[in-house]
Amino acid sequence: MLRSVSLIFAAVVILSCSNSPLQENITLPHKLETTMLPRWVYHLPDGSDYVLGIAPRSLDTGMMQESAREMAAIMYSRNHGSYTIDNTAITAREDPVRSGSADFRLNVGSPDKAREYFDKLQLVDEAYSYEYYFGLFSLTGTKPEKKIREKLVPNFPDWFSEREIVDLDVVIKTCAQDRSYDLVIAWDRAAENARYELAKYLEKQVQAAIISLNEEIDKRIAIESNRKLVNMKITRSHIVTESHDNLLSYIVYLEMEMKK
Repeated sequence: MLRSVSLIFAAVVILSCSNSPLQENITLPHKLETTMLPRWVYHLPDGSDYVLGIAPRSLDTGMMQESAREMAAIMYSRNHGSYTIDNTAITAREDPVRSGSADFRLNVGSPDKAREYFDKLQLVDEAYSYEYYFGLFSLTGTKPEKKIREKLVPNFPDWFSEREIVDLDVVIKTCAQDRSYDLVIAWDRAAENARYELAKYLEKQVQAAIISLNEEIDKRIAIESNRKLVNMKITRSHIVTESHDNLLSYIVYLEMEMKK
């Protein structure tokens, strides 16, 4: 009888352990990592003709490089004439901000320029990481110095401050970030966020110009202060992989500057 009771107790213990919530709700580690990449990924070489392109890693080298060059061409095109901020004529007695009479439009540049840049961009260096291909392209074909091609794993950048605008004598700088399970998408979104921050800043400048001239009643004003987002460049970047519940996503931090 005692032996039977012992066997039943052991079976209950085994069954209760197998149904334990500690076994069912295993918490997977949440990891943030930065990998080793050439210096030109994290800090683009000086000069306006360099641009980075990224593509998923593939056995077809030609197609992979072409995809990266296509991304680079689109990025270069958008950064060198992406938007124009226009304003319409208003009446001086109106408050252009409150009345909404100051009409600002953001116009996307022509895709023809992207095709033109695609034909001109030359691959000058390359790297692999994160299951992605990184290509450094140049309009002049100038290869970066050896130091720029060295690989490193940087710390989280002290230059990053999201949505902050720094207006210097010759350039305006801003930072932005975004994330995605696709590195190319994360990079593209972060760049678009940075352009948008620059656009908003320039829009406020145009609004301020209208308000400052709003002195004489009933005077029609047509401010010739169209501002273009041109000569923009991604100067620095930082890429972090985030692993959570067996899913890998990418966080891209970018610094973008625009020459005045």
